[in-house]
Amino acid sequence: MTARTFDRIKLNRNNRFYILVLNVCKLIWQSTLPDKNKEGKYEFIDFTEDEFCMNAVFERFLMNFCKQHCKEEYPEAHREEIDFKLTPYGMMFKEQVEEARRVLPVMQTDITLFNPSTNKKHILDAKYYREALVSKYAGNKKIRREHLSQILSYVMNQENPQKPETMNADGTLVYPTVADDFDFSYSYGDTNHHIHVRTINLNQPWQKIEERVKEIVKMEGIARQKPCF
Repeated sequence: MTARTFDRIKLNRNNRFYILVLNVCKLIWQSTLPDKNKEGKYEFIDFTEDEFCMNAVFERFLMNFCKQHCKEEYPEAHREEIDFKLTPYGMMFKEQVEEARRVLPVMQTDITLFNPSTNKKHILDAKYYREALVSKYAGNKKIRREHLSQILSYVMNQENPQKPETMNADGTLVYPTVADDFDFSYSYGDTNHHIHVRTINLNQPWQKIEERVKEIVKMEGIARQKPCF
């Protein structure tokens, strides 16, 4: 059996209620290794120690939550591919230009939310890390530079003057935590874009977690006007 065994299973509306069970089975299978000390036995690895695995779980949780509980605010929730706004130049031959285009990577968002009736667009980037903020040489804790660059790149490269929603899109970094929540919001230059950094405290009742996620997704209580100081 391989991970592809699970991927080959076709789900439809008649059996889609098995998807949770299948995903749990896949997670258990991926987290099981042969026991070094007992032949024919297996041991379960604590997947919560695997940041890559937990990031995938956290990302899937946010996506499914948005699809189920935020339909009114954002009817559409999906992953979006975004091209870098880079145009090849300085090459004499068409083949060179085409190759230069091919080598450019494509960005893919974790979650893109969109409401076609209001032209509201919100990009969420799920980040599962033990510490949302980091410090260097025991200095003040700061947002991770690479995460901020990534969400900014999503927001700026998705712009298309022919699509109004892209010119007003917001981006949010979302971190899980078991400590206190924090909320940081920034306007980007003279654009209509806003960047947010949010945490979800998972060490609380699920009702509170639900309230918090809705607050983050819908950006409740956040004024879009720029600061006056």
